[in-house]
Amino acid sequence: MTGFAIKVLVCPAVIFLADLFLAGIYYPFSYQPLLIGLIFTIVAHLREIAFLRRGTFWLNNLLDFVSAFFILYFSPSLFAQSQVTWLGGIVTAFILAISESLQHLILIQGKKLRKE
Repeated sequence: MTGFAIKVLVCPAVIFLADLFLAGIYYPFSYQPLLIGLIFTIVAHLREIAFLRRGTFWLNNLLDFVSAFFILYFSPSLFAQSQVTWLGGIVTAFILAISESLQHLILIQGKKLRKE
């Protein structure tokens, strides 16, 4: 549950800041990047529950990057007038993957994973 609480704060914040500072991401209303961040939070948490074990660290990081990119890149279909370029999606997905990898390290090393 610690991982989920951290994700609820970090993921929407990263996407919100990307919206502010990257030219490749544009959401006309401030709730939109926060909602996309919450969608990614839920997807990432469910994937962590299903796949994160010792030995799957890099696989989970790759899955985080790919899912973050697809969620971001196709998010303009949910909101009118929003735009995400492929480069903006890649950069933001990379930042999200880095933050997720740090969270995975904490969870794996801190033994906060469920017993297998």
